[in-house]
Amino acid sequence: MVKAPSLSIIVVFFNMCREAKRTLYTLSSLYQQGVTAQDYEVIVIDNGSTAPLSVEFVEGFGPNFHYRFHTTTDKSPVLALNRQIKECRSELVMVMIDGAHMLSPGVVANALRLGEVRSRS
Repeated sequence: MVKAPSLSIIVVFFNMCREAKRTLYTLSSLYQQGVTAQDYEVIVIDNGSTAPLSVEFVEGFGPNFHYRFHTTTDKSPVLALNRQIKECRSELVMVMIDGAHMLSPGVVANALRLGEVRSRS
C-alpha cells in the first residue's frame, strides 16, 4: 500500500500554458528545499481551458504531479476545487486558485512543518 502524502497542493489553471511551466517548476521537488516528492502531491486542475495543458507536461514535473481536466464553461474554479479537495489523500491541503504564481523554495517544507505543529496541538 502506498503511503498518503502529508500535503496535497491543488493549483488551478485556465489558459495559462506559459505561466504553468514556471509555477509547476517552483512546486517540484527539484526546486523546493527540504522535501521529497513522496512528502506531497501536486494536483493540477485545468478549469476548462481552450488551450489545455497535457498530462505528459504536468506529470513531467515529477511522480507526485497529477493532472485533472475540469470540463466547464463557468469562470469560477469553485466546483472543480471542491471536487478535488474531497478526493485528496492527505489531511493538509493547500489551494492555489490562480496558477500564475512562483513559490519560494521553502514554502512546501514550511507548510509541512505547520501541519506538524497543528497535529501536536
